[in-house]
Parts: sequence; structure tokens; C-alpha cells
Amino acid sequence: MPRLIFNSSSRLFDGTHYFQIDSVIITGKYILIVETKNMPGTLNFDTEFNQLIRTNEKVEEAFSDPMIQVKRHKAQLRKWLACLHLSHLPIESLVVISTPVQ
Repeated sequence: MPRLIFNSSSRLFDGTHYFQIDSVIITGKYILIVETKNMPGTLNFDTEFNQLIRTNEKVEEAFSDPMIQVKRHKAQLRKWLACLHLSHLPIESLVVISTPVQ
């Protein structure tokens, strides 16, 4: 099955905002958005406050929830594709958490 893979080398404009997605895989049957987070430490997804809390060496840091980010990217990509008359493919998404080698 032919497919295209795009990494975050391009900024796209949805008619209102510019946005950038880590990776997009386009097949003949669907589009997949892949949001990658390289974060060492212990991660806790706080759904009440829509944030990701990382504890690393007893230090806590809060980040925006990547699940919210990928939902926003999905809506922006859908809008961008509609501008190109390519909105017939379903869009799926996932968040990948990895730990960088230290």
C-alpha cells in the first residue's frame, strides 16, 4: 500500500493559524498523526487540569497535555485538508512517549 510520511519540517496554514505536527503518515485508507514526546522521568497525565506532570529527580514540572495537543492538530489538519478538497480520509492520532538515552 503506498504511503507518504512527513516529519515536522513544514508549517501548515489552516486558513486561520499556522501549525506543525511531529509526524504524519498518509495511506490510501487513513491519515495518522504521531505526536512524540521525549521525556525522562515519571509521567502522570492529569485529566482534571489537562496537563502532563513529569517528576525527574524529585523535581516536578507541568506541561500541556499532549492528548489535547494532538486533538487540536487533528482539527487543524482536517481544516487544512478541506481547503485542498482532500477531507475524505479519516484521521487517527497517537501520542508516543519515549525516554532519551542519557
